[in-house]
Amino acid sequence: MENINLPDSSPVIAYWVLENGQQEELTLIQQKYAYGIHSQEKLEKNKFRILLVALKDREIIIEKIGGTYRAVLSVNSKKCIFEKGYVKSKEGWTGFPQVFYVDLFGRIKETGLPVEERIILNQ
Repeated sequence: MENINLPDSSPVIAYWVLENGQQEELTLIQQKYAYGIHSQEKLEKNKFRILLVALKDREIIIEKIGGTYRAVLSVNSKKCIFEKGYVKSKEGWTGFPQVFYVDLFGRIKETGLPVEERIILNQ
């Protein structure tokens, strides 16, 4: 974003990035039951705690690092700058998604070394 400061509420928006690079909104069911944002809490100016629906126990902190806003979270017990995630899921006949696992990819905040973790949610 071009602004220097984050808005005071809900600065993060979840959406799909398609293979062709275009963005697509999540459906209401996807937002509520699998891929959306569970909560956003302002910690201080330009710093937020985000919890995702699929990973409510893994906080993501949005903060300014090196002049750019970054998402910081624990990946394999290491404080990392989040790069990307992958969600393995299947939508049932009712349209409700079932999330099987989430892969997290990041770089250790202090060293920049890559780290990844698979979180298995449903067997």
